[in-house]
Amino acid sequence: MSVQFNHLLIFANDKYESASFLTSILGLPEAIPAGFFMAVEMENNVILHFGEPKIPILSQHYAFLVSDAVFDASLERLKARNIPFWADPRQQFPNEINHENNGRGCYFFDPAGHGLELITHPYIWE
Repeated sequence: MSVQFNHLLIFANDKYESASFLTSILGLPEAIPAGFFMAVEMENNVILHFGEPKIPILSQHYAFLVSDAVFDASLERLKARNIPFWADPRQQFPNEINHENNGRGCYFFDPAGHGLELITHPYIWE
C-alpha cells in the first residue's frame, strides 16, 4: 500500500458546533460520533475528527480544494449567515474573493477560531 493521509484531529471548544459549522458551509453530510470525536468524512476518504482537548486552542489553518459549484454554494452560505470572509489571509480585502492560480478562493474563520480557506484550483509553486 502506498502512503495515504487518513485522518486529522481538529481541536474545538465545542466539537458539535465546529463539525456542524464545517458541514453546513461545505454542504457535506452531518458529522457522526466516533469515540470521543465528531467525524466529518471528506470525499477523498480523509476524515476530520473534531475533539475538545480542554486546553487553550491555537488557531490553525485548513484549506479545502472544492469544485466551482461547491465554492459558489459555500460562498452563498457564508453571505446568508453574515459570516465575514476575505480574499486574502491578512484580511485586507473583506467581502471579496481572489482569483489566484487560475481559480477562486476565500478565507473565513470557524467557531473555534481556525482559519479556513476554500480554493477551486491547487496552488502552483514555482
